[in-house]
Amino acid sequence: MKFSEVEKQLTELSESHATYTQVLYELVAVSEGNEVPLYDALIYATSRRACAIVEAFCDMVRADNHFVAPALIRMHVDHLLTLYAALEYEGGPNQYVERRFEGHSTRSMKNKHGKRMFDTVLVGSIVDRTGTEWIRELHQGYSDFVHFGAASLYSIFETTDAQQATATMVLTGQSSISSVTANHVRDWISNMQDINRIIWAIIQDYTARWVEHTAGRS
Repeated sequence: MKFSEVEKQLTELSESHATYTQVLYELVAVSEGNEVPLYDALIYATSRRACAIVEAFCDMVRADNHFVAPALIRMHVDHLLTLYAALEYEGGPNQYVERRFEGHSTRSMKNKHGKRMFDTVLVGSIVDRTGTEWIRELHQGYSDFVHFGAASLYSIFETTDAQQATATMVLTGQSSISSVTANHVRDWISNMQDINRIIWAIIQDYTARWVEHTAGRS
């Protein structure tokens, strides 16, 4: 790994699966003996995929793969969009999951305000609910790594000389990008940790409402 100084932060992130397991066990304990809503299935599936994405991200950082690591951050943002889409859907979260099982895309559905749930609409909803403007920045900033964009184009230039108007290009198959610094990697890891925290908060808030619901029925 190029930046050994980030290993401690990376290890903490790689151990986040333990927190996912904890919050999911709390949800399982609450729903035990009750009819399990479809939204629970979405939470379980999202969490499983999130753990896999986090693990892959850690592997890519350790392998100095500066193309794939940030792309995985953008994929992690999608977990937030999916959980919020279910909560925003005009028919409610369980019907949202049912429609996803049927093969419908999120963007083909409408939220409670009658708007089609494109990514930009969902990101706006998350920002409004949580006050986390940085979600919008992550969604926009890391899209260039998922889709071929400016980040990939600039990656071929290793050094530039403005006075001479020349540039040195990297034409090999190496996966590291010379302009990426340890601070960039620290930011990437922090972004992943921040996304984790919001996902956990969504699950724990939902679990708390489950508790209230079951208590009201007893």
